[in-house]
Amino acid sequence: MPGAKGYPIVGHALQLLQPEVVMGRLMDWRGTHGSRLKVILGYTAYNLFLTDPKDIEKVVNSHELLNKGSNYDFVRPWLGYGLLTQGGEKWYKRRRMLTPAFHFSILETFQHVFNEQSAVLVKIMREKLEDKENIEMNSLFSLCALDIISETAMGRKLNCQRESTPYVEAVLRQSQFIYKRWMSPWLQNDFIWSISPAGREDKANLKTLHDFTENVILERKERYALAKEEKSVVIQPDENHITESVYFSKKERFAFLDLLLSIQDSSEDQLTDADIREETDTFMFEGHDTAAAGLLWSFYLLVKNPEHQALVHSELDGIFGDDTHRSITSNDLTKMKYLELCIKESLRLYPSVAFMSRKVKREFRLDSETLVPPGVDVAMCPYLTHRDPNIYPEPEKFLPTRHTPENSAGRHPYAYIPFSAGLRNCIGQRFVQAEMKTVLANIFRHFQVQLADPNETVVPLPEIVMRPNEDIRVALKLR
Repeated sequence: MPGAKGYPIVGHALQLLQPEVVMGRLMDWRGTHGSRLKVILGYTAYNLFLTDPKDIEKVVNSHELLNKGSNYDFVRPWLGYGLLTQGGEKWYKRRRMLTPAFHFSILETFQHVFNEQSAVLVKIMREKLEDKENIEMNSLFSLCALDIISETAMGRKLNCQRESTPYVEAVLRQSQFIYKRWMSPWLQNDFIWSISPAGREDKANLKTLHDFTENVILERKERYALAKEEKSVVIQPDENHITESVYFSKKERFAFLDLLLSIQDSSEDQLTDADIREETDTFMFEGHDTAAAGLLWSFYLLVKNPEHQALVHSELDGIFGDDTHRSITSNDLTKMKYLELCIKESLRLYPSVAFMSRKVKREFRLDSETLVPPGVDVAMCPYLTHRDPNIYPEPEKFLPTRHTPENSAGRHPYAYIPFSAGLRNCIGQRFVQAEMKTVLANIFRHFQVQLADPNETVVPLPEIVMRPNEDIRVALKLR
């Protein structure tokens, strides 16, 4: 396979060790070597990066390539074998089991959480405005997203935006450990990692994460049993395609965890407590990091492009008028057409997930001339595909109207993959889209925003999610 020249043993790892150079270097290599690119990270990690939508379509729709790539091995100490990391028959079964949790009518019950937590964010921003501060948004979006997913996934209010807790700090730290192992071949051996300073810190960090989740599950199980006994609130079988009754207290709000507990309670093929922890941790990870990154990049690009921010203001005024306090409904979200285009364009330029990969277990034929051998990870990088000038003219420009139906006509359906695609597409993409719309709409209903430094250049860091290399600092003005 074509690819840049690497070094013995470590391959290309030294050339990609600094996160801030990774995306630019991959773009250069793609320009030089084409849409199929060999990248080797250590003596066992062989990656074939594919950027052509036709190749991506073959991979993501293949029943032979359901197992995640080697880089997901470093996520398993945290998430175990949940929906994100599992493959094969267990994945099929778990996917069918969890799909009802993301039914439209279930997602509607979370709209009040999106509203409440985004209102807290707006209040914090107003307080900082009164103090005449330039505001750093990275941590604000991260904590808001964590508050949202903790309440919707676990039914637990963390109040992260106001109070720091060990769990919050552990979630943020874990992504750094995972990326460090992924990009450092000398730390990929489990024993070497376990005796390294970072590995010892990682072990303590994982205990914090797992202890917290296990305690929440135990508490919720007790409340679930009581709610079932009292028949407080129940979602009936076949309602919203749920196969078992789901009980929760009148004093509590439905959470994804309630569905897992109902399956454990009623199904012949029961989920163990360990299974429930795996899926709960997976909800927390995927529902926090990806949403926070998507929010930050969408916000940044709307602030950097004030003419588009003005169009979003106009659209929101048409929906809400001067009323900045009315809660946003699911019906309101459907009217936010231009904001949706802006979010789509932001996810084109800066997709939340930097890389997605599949492990080749048996020889996989990509075309008549290309046979991929077992042991190779077939990787997809949305950032590269989304910036192909043959698909998106002037790919570096922020042009939301690229995504109107008329402008999308004829474009390959796998040319836009911010939520992956095919058999293993993101189960929670509608959840994240509703969350992003609500949070951004509530911010831009209240504020006109500009960058504190309009000339600042932001570089994407492809960690577990795509992050900016600098804090995004802004100046606010009340509307």
